[in-house]
Amino acid sequence: MVVRASRSVVRYVVRKRQDEARLVKEMHKLAIRHSRYGYRRITVLLRREGWRINRKRVHHIWKSEGLGLPRRRPRRRRMGTIAEIVNKAEYPNHVWSYDFAEDRTERGGKLRILAIIDEYTRECLAIRVAPSIPASAVVRVLEWCRPSAIMGHKRGYENRTVGGGVSSV
Repeated sequence: MVVRASRSVVRYVVRKRQDEARLVKEMHKLAIRHSRYGYRRITVLLRREGWRINRKRVHHIWKSEGLGLPRRRPRRRRMGTIAEIVNKAEYPNHVWSYDFAEDRTERGGKLRILAIIDEYTRECLAIRVAPSIPASAVVRVLEWCRPSAIMGHKRGYENRTVGGGVSSV
């Protein structure tokens, strides 16, 4: 049978280098002393000690000797029950959520946006846009939303504004 391979490949004999045993011993010593270092960092340390060595050769020896970094331990998972949604909305106006967003104007001014949403209907009850929204303004907006919730009528597209910018959408 004829195989198409060059003679240099077929007759190649691996020759161990004279300093191979010393190099492996030195690599083991450095790997034990610096357990967090990988083969690249060990290569740098070997070169500082005067070894003329290629990074690929260090990698080959590193793998053949079974050296390596310790495996990362997985993070501990929390024990216990999975948290539930405390207030799951069961009917309109049962649970509201409010959220703040922030944006910038064209000139770089800050705009804060307060949105109040009914969790059951996903209706936006109010949006307040202002450069600053203090806690008292949040309370005013929530109180403004409350009468319609108590009366039980749907807001629709009323044209009401209170406190400089609160409007229903």
